Amino acid sequence: MTLSLNNYRDSTMASNAEYFIRTSKPETKFVILMSNYHIMRNVTSIESGIGEKKSRIKTTADWLFEKYGDQIYSIATINYKDMHERIHDLPAEKSGRSEASIEHELSRTCTETPCFIDISQDEGSWIMSPTFRKKNLKAPWGQIYDGLLFFKEL
Repeated sequence: MTLSLNNYRDSTMASNAEYFIRTSKPETKFVILMSNYHIMRNVTSIESGIGEKKSRIKTTADWLFEKYGDQIYSIATINYKDMHERIHDLPAEKSGRSEASIEHELSRTCTETPCFIDISQDEGSWIMSPTFRKKNLKAPWGQIYDGLLFFKEL
């Protein structure tokens, strides 16, 4: 999908969400499920893996945050051993995750999963693989997502 089509898709998804928000009773709360890519905001703060096009990317979350600001809380769902790895039966140590990644750290420290972590106040940069296609991206993830829902295995 080209960048312009992807931006159009994200603007349409945001417009659909805005319609439900606008036509609902005041104080109604919503849970909107979409992929980690579409709920990213501030994509330009990602240090690697996206390429030069990232300055022109505008995700669904960017559109919604422009209108609703802090009323939006985005939660990325991440896991240590993803479905692609299970299909190909790769052991966790060959998962493509960096040992310096948040997924690797959470796989060792979360005693029960799912495990929820609020990262909205976190200002540090660390490595994470939030999407299926991009691995080991370094970014200040607290500026991109508000929280993480971690699973050791889906």
